[in-house]
Amino acid sequence: FTALQPSAHEQAYRLEQWRALDHGIPIRCIVTNTPYRGVDTPEDIEALGSFHDSDQTG
Repeated sequence: FTALQPSAHEQAYRLEQWRALDHGIPIRCIVTNTPYRGVDTPEDIEALGSFHDSDQTG
């Protein structure tokens, strides 16, 4: 995925999901009752690790 060139849609909308879609890679979405947290920074990764290590993942 990271080796692919950014697409015009990705750059226009600032959503990396467009890179996959514009290169023919399908995206699967699911509905969940589990709390969600975006991962955009190193701090988010650290927080996600803490979340996963706790018993909140179901």
